[in-house]
Parts: sequence; C-alpha cells; structure tokens
Amino acid sequence: MQSIGERLEEARKRRGISIREAAEGTKIRSDFLLGFENNQFDTGLPDLYVRGFLRNYAQFLKTDAEKIVTDYNALVIGETKVQRKESRELFGRMEIPEQKRPSSDSGGTPGVTAPQPERKRHDESSERRSGPGISPEMFNYIKIGAIVLAGIVAILLVVWLVKLVISTASGPADGAPATTSEVRQDQAAIETVTLIALDAVGVKVVQQSDDRELFSGPLAKGETRQIAKRGRIIITYNVGRNLRIEKNGIQYQMPQDDFGRSSFD
Repeated sequence: MQSIGERLEEARKRRGISIREAAEGTKIRSDFLLGFENNQFDTGLPDLYVRGFLRNYAQFLKTDAEKIVTDYNALVIGETKVQRKESRELFGRMEIPEQKRPSSDSGGTPGVTAPQPERKRHDESSERRSGPGISPEMFNYIKIGAIVLAGIVAILLVVWLVKLVISTASGPADGAPATTSEVRQDQAAIETVTLIALDAVGVKVVQQSDDRELFSGPLAKGETRQIAKRGRIIITYNVGRNLRIEKNGIQYQMPQDDFGRSSFD
C-alpha cells in the first residue's frame, strides 16, 4: 500500500508539475510540499493547518483529498498510541531495589538473640514511655507551643466573626447586584458574526480582550458558523480566499488569499 507521500509525489509527476510550480499554484511553501512527499509532516504548525495544506495540495493534484486527510488522521492517532505504549513500558521496567536482610553476628546462631543486660532493658522501657528521641524538656516546649497556637487560632476566629457581623449589619456595598440598565449595556456589548466557508478552510477565532478561544477547527465548503463575541476578535486561517465573515448582513473578505491572520471589530 502506498504511503501519503508516495501518492502525492506520483500524482504530481503524472501531471508533469515541479515542486516550485505546485508551491506557486497552492500558495504553500515548497519545503512543506517536499516534506509531505517524504512523509515528513512535522512542520511546527498545528495539525489543523497540516490537514488544510494536505487537502489543498491533493485537490490541486486532482487526487482523492478526503482519502489523504483520513490516512493522515490515522497516522497521527497511531503515533499517539505508540508514544503512550512506550511510556507505560518505561514505567513497567522500573526496578524496586531488594531490601538487604540483616546478617547474623559472627559466632552466634541465626534467629537467636543474645540476652541483654538488665540495665539496657530498663533504659528501653524509659525510652518507650517518653518517646524515642524526645526529652522531657522538649516535650514540654511542644506542649506550650501547641497551647499558644490554639490561642492564636481562637483570636483570629473571633476577629473574623466580628467582621462578619459588622458587614452583615451594614448591608452590601460594592457587591450590590447590577442594575437593569447595566445588564442591558453588558448584553448590548455582545455581538454575533458568521463565518462562511466558500471552500474547505481551517479557522481559529480568539477574543482579543481576554484571549478566549471562541472557535477552532475546519469548515467544509458551504458550512457556516455563528460566533458570539465581545469587542475585537483575531482570526487565523490557512486559506483566506475560502473564508468570508458576515456582520449585520454585510460580508467581508480576508486580506490574505492563503495563510494569514486578521483582526475584526
């Protein structure tokens, strides 16, 4: 079965077109087209634009564009599964170091503990009562610190309760609900525009005021998409001549014919 690159190269040569002529006809960089024919799709651009370039190139060469894009999607999904599998295998190969067993004393019998002097057993009993590594003086310091900390927490709780009572009695100030006129003004600031695809095109729309992504994805020929925006938006597209934007019944075309980025109020 031929790869994506082999089919593209065969279709180009069958039509007698050079890489330079294909780049001029599709408005796609020649190094991108040469990489596609060598099955190298890592252009540094998002997959959305790679799919758009592949679709335009295949349509220019009069070959099955949908089959090319479908095979590319399958290739991307397969590479993702391989990366996940390698990651799981890497964690699966992590070795847990084996704990060393304590060696028995020389000259003694394994499993038999030599009798300890009476004084040592007495010291161990005292250590269990006072706690290992904590002297009585240190224990007293910890106890005093815990009492002081509890007192500070109680004071902070009382102060918080007093502030809560005062704020409740005084009523809402800055947090008062918005008036009807403010709500209407806020709603009036929201506008709706429509993206219209004259042909296949990849589009990304970002609201400039808060960098919020309003839409990102491909649009098929004849497809429309309504966008609710607030203020200016930034539109990024891979084939500008295939995209129109409509506002208040008026359609606007993109300033670039191929890949570009534009702002729209």
